[in-house]
Amino acid sequence: MHGGTGYGLGAYAALMRAGGRPKLVQGTILLDGRGLAGGGTVPRAIDVRGAPDQRTALDPFALIELAEDLRPPDYAASFAKIAREASGLDTPISVCTGAEAAWIEAVLEDPGAKRCELNEALSRYGDMLAVR
Repeated sequence: MHGGTGYGLGAYAALMRAGGRPKLVQGTILLDGRGLAGGGTVPRAIDVRGAPDQRTALDPFALIELAEDLRPPDYAASFAKIAREASGLDTPISVCTGAEAAWIEAVLEDPGAKRCELNEALSRYGDMLAVR
C-alpha cells in the first residue's frame, strides 16, 4: 500500500487514482499548482505560432473551452467517496490547497476528505508516501 500526491492538474489525477485504485492508494495529498482550478474564467490571449515567426489564427471555440474547468464536481466527489469507502483510512484525502475550484469543494463535502496543512497530511500518512 502507498500514498500519492498531486500538484495542480496532477491533484485531480491523484484523486482519480485514489478512487480508481483505493486498495493500492490509501492516502492522497492534493496540492496547489498550475491547472488545479482549470483554465480560468475568461479566455486569455495566447501566442500560437505555426512556422517559425509566423502567427496562426486561433480557434475561438477552443479558447472558450480551454478557459473553463471541465471537471464535473459530482464526478470528483464520487471518486472521493470510493477512496473513503475502500482505502481503510478515516481520512484518505488531504486537501492542502488555497485555490478554490468547484471540484475541490465537492471533494471536501465527503467525510473522508479534510483541508489541512501539508505537514499534517504528511504525518497522517507516514510511511505510505513514496516518490514515484
